[in-house]
Order: sequence, then C-alpha cells, then structure tokens
Amino acid sequence: SGLESKQEATQCYTVYLDLCEVRGWWNVQIHYCKKLEMAFISGHPTRHEPREIVLPLQSCQTVSLEMIQTYQQNIKIDDCNTNRLA
Repeated sequence: SGLESKQEATQCYTVYLDLCEVRGWWNVQIHYCKKLEMAFISGHPTRHEPREIVLPLQSCQTVSLEMIQTYQQNIKIDDCNTNRLA
C-alpha cells in the first residue's frame, strides 16, 4: 500500500469502512499518491452521483490553504475532477 505507519493504514481503512458500510457509498476504492506519500479514497456518494475524493485526515489535523492546493494539484484519478475534495 505504501503507507508509512500502521496508524495511517488503520485511519484510511476506518474511513473506507465508514464510507462503505455506514454511508452506503458506491464503488469505493483506496488509492495511493506516491508524490505526497499518502493514501486517499474515492467513491460515489450515491449510485448516480459523480465520484468524489476523500482524504482520510484526522479531525485534529490542521490543513492550510497551501496544502489544499497541493492536494488538488497532485491527487488525480481518471474519472474525477479534483477541484472538490471532501
């Protein structure tokens, strides 16, 4: 997977399970961005909504505007517009 620590892997898997089992998202997948050395998740909130990208960040983590821009520039998947990150 490329995840650096067990904590990162657990955090990503917890968000993945929440999206699949609790929120009922469709076609949920875990991806890895080598450039940022981080995992992210994509999926469809409902069967007919477009794919969205979810960053499995901790709620206590501070995210700067520069970091958001870095995410938008580097996190890419073919069928998803990365101008919107959840």
